[in-house]
Amino acid sequence: MNRLITICAVLLAVQLGLAAWTHLGGPGDAAAPVRGPVLPVDPATVDELRLEDNAGATLVLKKAGEGWMLPGLADFPADSGRVRALVERLASLQRSWPEATTAEAAGRFQVAADRFERRLTLRGGGKDLGRVFLGGSAGLRRVYLRAEGDQDIFAVELAGRDQELDPNSWIDTAVLRLQPDQVARIDLPGFSLIRHEDALVVEGLAANEEMVGASRDSLVERITALAVRGVLKADDPAAASLDDPVLRLAVHPVQGEVREYRFGRVETPPAPSAGGQEPQPAPARFVLRVSGHARLFEVDSWQVEEIRHLNRAALVQAKTAPAAADQPAATAPAQAAPPAGGQ
Repeated sequence: MNRLITICAVLLAVQLGLAAWTHLGGPGDAAAPVRGPVLPVDPATVDELRLEDNAGATLVLKKAGEGWMLPGLADFPADSGRVRALVERLASLQRSWPEATTAEAAGRFQVAADRFERRLTLRGGGKDLGRVFLGGSAGLRRVYLRAEGDQDIFAVELAGRDQELDPNSWIDTAVLRLQPDQVARIDLPGFSLIRHEDALVVEGLAANEEMVGASRDSLVERITALAVRGVLKADDPAAASLDDPVLRLAVHPVQGEVREYRFGRVETPPAPSAGGQEPQPAPARFVLRVSGHARLFEVDSWQVEEIRHLNRAALVQAKTAPAAADQPAATAPAQAAPPAGGQ
């Protein structure tokens, strides 16, 4: 019996050894892993990033001065901070124990040269500086990665949004942002806000009216911090909605040209429903044209609705009368003293 147990133990050890040898690719992998960067690239030399899928779809980001742009969107500004963070993240990856090293594993993990989820190339000065293949998920926010010319496959942290091929997912959503203290006037339907000392107030405020400061601040913040979610061509079919806009406003900066905003609501067919139920209404979709910009913008409906809701009636209230304690006490008329002698 003891001899049988010993034989089984030896066979198990051999099987485990063979499994490890097959997984890592050979007997030489038992040594300590090679140290150093996975992608030996200086981030300061990178001026172009190319991201491709296995079907040929391509996203290109190019450096322009201190920022980045999207050639596929007529050089629209990209989220430069996000692009820089991705380049620095790739350049900072350090080698460790590989998940696998074989050609079979590269195909299985989808990091082979002819089978990959994403192929990401860093370029500088008109030439390739480094290329990696990104594969399937290796866990939460982790993917398999292999550098070109390297057999080692690593599991690295990389957000899914950093592998997006849609140019609109990379745009600078704050491209329309203004500093509130640099706004001199805002014209809205039925009223205007004008700068008075350090704040914007409703023009023509009556003597018995006062501002609702919180509502005014919300409106100014919503307009000056308006975020875009997408960029469309000027001749996109959605532009037809701007012929009858749901909202128009104009922002007069302290310096510079007046910005005119025109919002249109795009009618979309109801979403189909299952089980014979009534079709569900599609979410509202709004487009925006801003003077001085060649392209249209898509904006979230809640931003438009908030601006429309904050009308003059929401910004102005009647002045409240001073509290009784604040009023001067009324003085009672003095009574005449009774005549002397009680007469």
